[in-house]
Amino acid sequence: MKKFYILHSISCLAFLFVLWASFLSPVSESGDNRQMNETLFQPAPYAFSIWGLIYVLIAIWLVRGFLSSGDERELYRDTAPWFSISAVLSGLSITAGLAVKGLDAILLIASLAALCMVYVKIKKNQYHRTFFRVPFSFYLGWTSIAVIVIIFQQFTDFGIGEFLAIGELGWTNIMLIAGALLAIGFMLLQKDIIYPLVFIWGYIGIAVEQRGQASVVWTAAAACILIAAAGLIYIFRKNNKAGNQAEQKV
Repeated sequence: MKKFYILHSISCLAFLFVLWASFLSPVSESGDNRQMNETLFQPAPYAFSIWGLIYVLIAIWLVRGFLSSGDERELYRDTAPWFSISAVLSGLSITAGLAVKGLDAILLIASLAALCMVYVKIKKNQYHRTFFRVPFSFYLGWTSIAVIVIIFQQFTDFGIGEFLAIGELGWTNIMLIAGALLAIGFMLLQKDIIYPLVFIWGYIGIAVEQRGQASVVWTAAAACILIAAAGLIYIFRKNNKAGNQAEQKV
């Protein structure tokens, strides 16, 4: 029990570090953060408000941990180290990432990898419930988009605008479709409808921000339609399968 409280308290401290880095650190107050460089894969500022929802969900998840017991507490204990690592790396990508060019991208990618471990452990645990997965479906989805955004920012910083003679506009359209396929693949493999919905939110934000670029707007719209159609088909088949199983039991 003592080990659990130590690990969970560290998780809470790591989460507080992310909140401080996002809202109270000198970097965040100056606006000199991971969204500083404009690219064509840049969502509108309002889209980043989803961080507020994510932080609230994670806060509820953490508070619930102190009230947990038995198998539920074991799940919190198993995910605590990876969550703490992910949170610290995410905070560092905001505060210390500007110290060395490209370091913020490396830290955020590492944070995403640790976050994936949290998600995997939750899915594999026999006590797995929707309550445990939902916060990290949102978190993982938006961090995935943030990683793509920050990679584009690094391309801009290092002057890589014509890789393979495609150009930023071409790569933006390619990554919009690639991201849509990633969201759909994740949904089908993990049976998670929230992850692709986060991509739709992000892509709408990109279309709004880049409304002067018709190619980006149309590609983002097509990607949203593709994700939405795949989601509706998935839900229909899932409900149809559940109905058939219910009929067989009768």
